[in-house]
Amino acid sequence: MRPVLTGRPLGIRNKVSKRFLEDVYQAWQKHGPEVLDYLGKRKPVEFARLVAGVLPRELIFENVALDGQSAEELDAIILTIQQHLLSKPGQPLLIEGEINESDRSPAGATEGDTGTGGDAQAATARRRQAPR
Repeated sequence: MRPVLTGRPLGIRNKVSKRFLEDVYQAWQKHGPEVLDYLGKRKPVEFARLVAGVLPRELIFENVALDGQSAEELDAIILTIQQHLLSKPGQPLLIEGEINESDRSPAGATEGDTGTGGDAQAATARRRQAPR
């Protein structure tokens, strides 16, 4: 006797998702810049929500090189972080910096990459296991 299969056919969710994303991409190619311009001018709150929704919630930097920093510059960085932690506990610190394009690898190119294209679940697991 063969089992009765019920529910969604196998693989249909992936097929629908793929087709949907292809349709979204085509619509973006056709209307994307005009929609952004409209939102930015006429609906700035929605524009800000859109931007916030597509940006990563957090970035994790590993192996940040401090080569070339003087002792005074490192002391200033440490002091800034300490002052922030004391004055605004629990709030993230905004750190300004520059991207060195020559050191940049494609997102997700290396195993364990935790940049914007990395595996977020693996990064979360590593953070939970890291000693505090």
